[in-house]
Amino acid sequence: MGYRFRIRGGVETATGKGIICAMRPKAHPGSSGFGFSSKAQTNAFTSKPSPCSKTILQSTLLKWKPKRKSYPLNAMLKNAKIIAIGANPNEYHTQKGERGTPAFELSSSSLRTFAACPSKWKNGYELPRSASLEYGSLFDCIVLTPHLFEKTYVLQPSTYQSKVMKCPTCGSVSDAASCKKCKVERVEGFVDKPWNNNSDTCTAWVEEQAKAGREVVNNADLTEAQTAAKRLLADEPIKRFLDACQRQVWVIGEWHDEDTGLVVPVKCLIDLVAMEDSAFPKSLGDLKTTKNAAPVAWARWAEFAGYSIQAAWNTDLFVAATQREITNFCFLLSENTAPFEIGRRFMSQDVLEPGMDTGAIASGRRQYLEMLRGYCKCLKSGKWPGFDDTDEASADGWTLVVPSPWDENRRMFAPKYQFGGEQPELVEDDEGEEMTDYKV
Repeated sequence: MGYRFRIRGGVETATGKGIICAMRPKAHPGSSGFGFSSKAQTNAFTSKPSPCSKTILQSTLLKWKPKRKSYPLNAMLKNAKIIAIGANPNEYHTQKGERGTPAFELSSSSLRTFAACPSKWKNGYELPRSASLEYGSLFDCIVLTPHLFEKTYVLQPSTYQSKVMKCPTCGSVSDAASCKKCKVERVEGFVDKPWNNNSDTCTAWVEEQAKAGREVVNNADLTEAQTAAKRLLADEPIKRFLDACQRQVWVIGEWHDEDTGLVVPVKCLIDLVAMEDSAFPKSLGDLKTTKNAAPVAWARWAEFAGYSIQAAWNTDLFVAATQREITNFCFLLSENTAPFEIGRRFMSQDVLEPGMDTGAIASGRRQYLEMLRGYCKCLKSGKWPGFDDTDEASADGWTLVVPSPWDENRRMFAPKYQFGGEQPELVEDDEGEEMTDYKV
């Protein structure tokens, strides 16, 4: 008698009429679609199962072969295509359309900024330039597009030449027209001085580089970024993933909104796209610099920054353009201070049962779909709400300030100062257990 075996969101094997094994898959960057949450059963960065799981899979597949399910493409993403590989980020960030018009090319980062406050975004808000952002761009260039370094950056000189009045006899420098010591007229000359960004000469040189499309980087910052890149590439799993990927893949498409009928141009720049014939055929990736690569701390930051939205946006646009099945979005982390510790994280999605997916990419997809609907409503109506144009504001547009229950709870149970050497008093709780209470 033949037994029915099925693989649907997990692997089930049976002996007789009873199921003896049911395991939920946990996809990994290098997996081919079958993987298990137990580290003893599979390797997170290869598609080689353990002997136990291999036997289960072989016996299962001999009896039944699963029907391949098509990836649940978002039907509203259309006309997607890859327009560049190894793209220049500066060209990608060049915007043709004006904010607040349907011609504006929407990216994941601009959508997230819009969602924070539509009015603020519409009026031109950009993330302020900071040392960490500039360092991140430099690090990306060194690791992802080193061939663009000379076109994008120029090294700041250590000195600059300053025009001075110099004595032709003794060589002394002064603003005076003549040298009192030598009794001769001074002549114009040049001396080398340490680089000073407050100098008119240095400022003019920096402006000239900016007009040429190059960013000035000093030797200290460049050395730090190069050291961090060397540390990253010394990690074997990360190097293996990088070697398997195409870099800076520029994808464009259109969002066709059902509610408003608008067509919005959308785009993304994917840092890393693993090639189909590599060990990571279903993975995309992104390079991130961070203050703290520790798993819990970085996960909190990723939630705050909306990295799951970026992962879902990039994944859906890439799949719409290529029809490839993508299950993992990897983050290659590099701390931005010495010793530049690295981290390896990934987000996954369930392509077999997308309706039951509770992972980070599915969460990011739900968020960006809601943001897109709001964006299209703003375009259609011409109204861009501010911070206080919400359903929690009063009828006249004022928002009530209330204490946070979490902060109230934290203050209630925070350590209390002792005044005058008071002694703890033992009291009983509702269950008769002794508790310590302090009386002032």
